[in-house]
Amino acid sequence: MDRHSAQDPLHPLGDGTRVLVQPNDGVLPLLELIGNAKRSVWIKQFTFTHPALLDAVIAAHNAGHDVRVMMNPHRSSGDRANDAAFSMLEAAGVKAQWSSPSFAVTHEKSMLIDDRLAMIATFNFTEKYFTLTRDYGLLTERPAEVAEIRTCFEADWNRQVFHPAQGTALLWSNRNSRRNMSAFIDTARHSLDIQHPKFVDATILDRIAQASRRGVNVRVLCGGKHGISEWDVLDTFASLRVMEQFGVKVRKQKDLRVHAKLLIVDGHSALVGSMNIDRSAFDVRRELGAVVAGKAAVHLLPARSRPTGMPRITTMRLIRCCRTRMWKMTSRTIQTSSMSETAPVPLWRIALSFNQIALASFGGGLSAWSRQMVVEQRRWMTDEEFLSAMTVCRVLPGANQVNLAVFVGARLRGISGAIAAVTGLLTAPMVIVLGLGTFYFAHRHDPSVEAVLRGMTAVAVALSLSMAYRTGRTCLRSPVAWALFAGALVATAVLRVPLLIVLAVLAPPAMWWAWPRQRQAGP
Repeated sequence: MDRHSAQDPLHPLGDGTRVLVQPNDGVLPLLELIGNAKRSVWIKQFTFTHPALLDAVIAAHNAGHDVRVMMNPHRSSGDRANDAAFSMLEAAGVKAQWSSPSFAVTHEKSMLIDDRLAMIATFNFTEKYFTLTRDYGLLTERPAEVAEIRTCFEADWNRQVFHPAQGTALLWSNRNSRRNMSAFIDTARHSLDIQHPKFVDATILDRIAQASRRGVNVRVLCGGKHGISEWDVLDTFASLRVMEQFGVKVRKQKDLRVHAKLLIVDGHSALVGSMNIDRSAFDVRRELGAVVAGKAAVHLLPARSRPTGMPRITTMRLIRCCRTRMWKMTSRTIQTSSMSETAPVPLWRIALSFNQIALASFGGGLSAWSRQMVVEQRRWMTDEEFLSAMTVCRVLPGANQVNLAVFVGARLRGISGAIAAVTGLLTAPMVIVLGLGTFYFAHRHDPSVEAVLRGMTAVAVALSLSMAYRTGRTCLRSPVAWALFAGALVATAVLRVPLLIVLAVLAPPAMWWAWPRQRQAGP
């Protein structure tokens, strides 16, 4: 359990620290960090199932790098989310190992690149944490912290005891996290902002209440029941009521699910980590957090690896941004769970994206090109959302792709977004097709023209198969999902049953199976 020895002062991260804010930044910065590794990639994760990240890790291994992945074997409930990914990594030759049995759960979310850069995060390497939840990550190259995270990784890998170093910015469970989080809260003089999903620890609850009693403006942004096990719901809601009785302002976040673990003191320092405010997080789990502070401007990612349009931010700007967004929430729900809640998507970008889809899909493959643009490039939807949209669009009357353009455009920007999407999809291709049609009818018997068209058709078929493979890898992860898929395939492709009849038969059991699974939330 958390050791109660003398307090060692923390030395917060400052200059050189970079910040990731999810879902705004998405998975691309992590893919580029792994892709830019020169020697080694070491990852410790509670849940690791993201297909693109798994592929990136395997690619790093194939490039000859020292790649090690340590994953938690099972949740507190006994569920095993990492088995498929573990088998995939082992089959590829990656050094994969289950986390140390000394801990009930390893909830730490960290990554080491080339022994020079460390990531300390609140998010798991799973798709929903880049699309549905508010989460944060810190990237530091400060040698003391990088070395300490490496030392802990090696200790857990080799099943040895780890002793945290003194005088760094890091908090470790089950060694010093409760004590250091309590001390961090005690430094608050004017304000304390907390964004956490769970409140199940009497020591931290007492520190928060005492902060409010001494005149600190304490604000808590919670997530309701999301991410809380049944046995912790009553304690969390009781704690929230107790805090309100001490004058703490409590609100529920409405636009994104709260998975972040963030405390901000006096607007100038923040504590970010994997640990919930939870007894087990402090006493029986492996967890990692860090304190960050300072006024120096630091980049989110180096200019050479920052995605187009990604802003540069400072540590102080992060804190101001988080404080503002934490509290000035409206009650509305964002239109699509995978969009960033910053500025709305420009209409010209919607039109241009669908114009690119149309121009790229001569010969067919519209669905595949659409998925590549909407899911992979723009990240406007997840795979599951895209498949649901395609299903709805195929049921409705009209051209499937036009329906999809209306669907996506409307979700992004309402009626104006739908008009922009359809305009982008149809206008330029219509002009080109009129010109090519004139050319085709004049040269349709030319063998070279026929060869070009056959080649484009082959590409379209390949793209469709690629889309089926990628979406299937994401969605078909249980026997029930495979059975539903097989039933739909046989009914439509072999028996030629009309689509409406297939949906009428298979949709009810599919929704009955998927609904409770969709509502489940991991820690």
